[in-house]
Amino acid sequence: MAEWTRTIDPEKLTQKRQEIHRQKRVGKKPNSFDVTLSPSDKKFNKKKNSEDPAATKEYLTKLANAMKTSPSSPYASNKDVKELYDASKKADQLGEPLFAIELLESLLKLTPNDARIYRRLSRMHNDQGNLDLARATLQNGLRKLPNNPWLWHGMGQLEMSQGRTDYGIRCYQRAIQEDPAFAHSYHAWGIHEFN
Repeated sequence: MAEWTRTIDPEKLTQKRQEIHRQKRVGKKPNSFDVTLSPSDKKFNKKKNSEDPAATKEYLTKLANAMKTSPSSPYASNKDVKELYDASKKADQLGEPLFAIELLESLLKLTPNDARIYRRLSRMHNDQGNLDLARATLQNGLRKLPNNPWLWHGMGQLEMSQGRTDYGIRCYQRAIQEDPAFAHSYHAWGIHEFN
């Protein structure tokens, strides 16, 4: 173990950890899959990342319209779902939260059993000041997926942020009941108790 630690560069690990935390806060950089890119890959990414925001928005609009007019079936392919989900993230990063919400709502019709869509949509409604809509979105998700610990945790976070601590704690407890190894709710509940 001691020899292994001598061969590892702690600076690279620190940078990677900082990048992961930045991505959690801000979102992933477009086309940044690996921190260690070759010089030719960096040139390619610079060209691709220097897209005009208007052109990107136009692309996102075309994608949304295509999905609205002819979703190939109620069960769109994984590629379509991933592309639409990524498009909603991109719209949010471009400062178009209402458009991102619209994309997520259309995606929810295609994949009504995807908990991450309910959570993201709820967060975005909350960020827009629509607390009731944020709560209703999570409740709708919980009606469809009552055993999902992520949705219970999301409801707990929403309720805690609004000062409804008793219900928030019950939501954390339900998330833990659904998955006893679900660390997020233990952590959030512990922080609340510590404070």
